[in-house]
Amino acid sequence: MRKFPWVGWISGLIIFGFLFSGVFAPWIANNAPGNVNELREAAGKVLRLISSETESEWVNIQKEARQLRLLILSLSVNYDDKNLEPEEKLLGISIRLLEEAKRLGRSELLEEAENVHNMVLKRKDHLLPLFSVGPDMPSPDQKVILEAPNQTHLFGTDQAGRDVLSRLIHGIRNAIFFSLAVVIICVLLGVLFGGLMGFYGGWIDLVLSRVMEVIGNFPIFLLQLTFLAYVEPSYGILLFVMCFSGWIPYCRFVRAEFFKLRSQEFVQAAEVLGASTPRIFFKHLIPNSLTPVITYIPFDLSSTIIALGALSFIGFGEPIDVPSVGELLRQAQRVFQTAWWLALFPGLALFFLTLSLALFGSAMRDFLDPRFKVSKN
Repeated sequence: MRKFPWVGWISGLIIFGFLFSGVFAPWIANNAPGNVNELREAAGKVLRLISSETESEWVNIQKEARQLRLLILSLSVNYDDKNLEPEEKLLGISIRLLEEAKRLGRSELLEEAENVHNMVLKRKDHLLPLFSVGPDMPSPDQKVILEAPNQTHLFGTDQAGRDVLSRLIHGIRNAIFFSLAVVIICVLLGVLFGGLMGFYGGWIDLVLSRVMEVIGNFPIFLLQLTFLAYVEPSYGILLFVMCFSGWIPYCRFVRAEFFKLRSQEFVQAAEVLGASTPRIFFKHLIPNSLTPVITYIPFDLSSTIIALGALSFIGFGEPIDVPSVGELLRQAQRVFQTAWWLALFPGLALFFLTLSLALFGSAMRDFLDPRFKVSKN
C-alpha cells in the first residue's frame, strides 16, 4: 500500500490554511461586518428613487434616507461591536423610513424601504469579523501611515494608513481564486484539445500542433505586458491573457496519453462491444489520461500566482482598487528602508504559498507514479 509523502501532508496543511483564510476573509478581516455593504447599496437605491422629488411631502423621507446613508457609511469606516448605539439608531431610522414610504404609497419605494428594514433586522444574525479592520480603510491620521507592527496593526500599515494584514489576507484570497479560475479553464481547454488531437490524429492533430507551436514560441510574459499596456486592467482581461497559452501543457500531456491509450486492449474491447465514440472518449480515455494533469496542477497554480503578483508589481495586474500582494510589494520598493514590513510579510506569504504548492505537486507526482516504492506492512 502506498503512503502519501509526509512533505505532501505538511504542504497540504499550509495550502489549506491559505485557502481557509481566503474563503473566510470577509469574516476574518473586514471593516464592514455583517451585511453593511449590501445595506449601503440598498440605501443608495432608496436615495436614487427620492433624490429627484422636490415636493414638500417628500422632505421627511429624504431626511431619513440621508441620515440612514450617513450612519451606514460611519459603520463602514469606524465600527465598534461593543457599542450598540449605532445599531439602535440604524433600526430607528429604518423604521421611520418605512413608515414614510408607506405614507407616500409608492410601490417601488416601499419595496426598497422594506428591503432596507429587513437587512437591518437581519444584521444581528451575521457574524462579526475577527479583526474589524478592512483592506480598503485608509486612515486620516498621519501618525497611522506607515506605522510599524503593533497590537492594533499586527503587520503594520501601508502608505495610505491601511492595515497590511487585512490587505494581505484579501490579496491572497484574490490571487488564489483567480489562479484557480485560470487553471480550471486551462485544464478544460487542454484536456478537450489534447483528447481530440490524440484520438483522431490526422489533420486535427496537425493543425492544433502548429497552433501550439506558434503560441509557444512567443515570449508569453512580454506578450502579456504588451497586451495589458493598451487596455484597462480587469480580471476578465487578465483571465484571457493568462489562459491564452496556459492550456498548452495540459494539451500536450493529454495528447501523449491518448496516443498511448488508444491502442490498449480495453479501448479495443469497448469498440468491439459497440461503445459509441463519445462514450469511449469521455468514459474510458479521459479518466485514464488525467494522472499527469493532476500532478501538474499545483505547479501551474504556483506559477500563475507568481505571474499575477509580478504583473501587479509593475502595475499591469489586478485593478488598482483591489488588494493584491504585488501592490504591497510595489509600495515596499519605494519605502523599503523605513517600512520593511511591507516587503517582509507579503514576501513570506507568497514564498510559503508557492513553495507549499510546489512541494504538494511533487508529493502528488511521487504518489501517483507507478515506480514509487511500495511500503511493506
